[in-house]
Amino acid sequence: MSSARSEKEIFYFCPESLGCQIKEVSFETLELEREQLSERRFKASKKAEIVYWIDEYSNIIKQQLSFYGQRIDWDLLKGIRTGLVFEEESDGQVSKKFYYDSKINFWAVEQGIGILKSSVRIPEKDRFFLIQCLEGNLTIKHKELCEKHFEGGKKEAKGWLQKVSDWLSELTK
Repeated sequence: MSSARSEKEIFYFCPESLGCQIKEVSFETLELEREQLSERRFKASKKAEIVYWIDEYSNIIKQQLSFYGQRIDWDLLKGIRTGLVFEEESDGQVSKKFYYDSKINFWAVEQGIGILKSSVRIPEKDRFFLIQCLEGNLTIKHKELCEKHFEGGKKEAKGWLQKVSDWLSELTK
């Protein structure tokens, strides 16, 4: 096959196929000033990466999903943000720069959900929560999310969520 022909080949993106290739590459514990976080990182070669952060009480507090230059960020406070990753070269050094979209790119979010749904190497409980966050754009404002992280919905919350909950309670007094 000539190189001219290979450059013109059509590429069909299949989120589910990419998700099946995802494998865990690292699990790290990060010691911060006041608390401990864990970071789980999954990759499918250089095509896709899923990273999420877990507080010391097993609450997922942030996720980042990148594939083919698209990036989807989610966290409890800001919800979903989408954007593009660009590689820029300056003085022989290659750096990655990220630019957020002015509005959520729902097409990219749908593709990200497809990747997550087929990423069976991510623990099922975590994968289900990551998908819920993208499908519902869950934030700390959602009572349903808060109840999930409160034991029985009435007891005190734990860890990072407790700090945010306390702060929000102070604002409403």
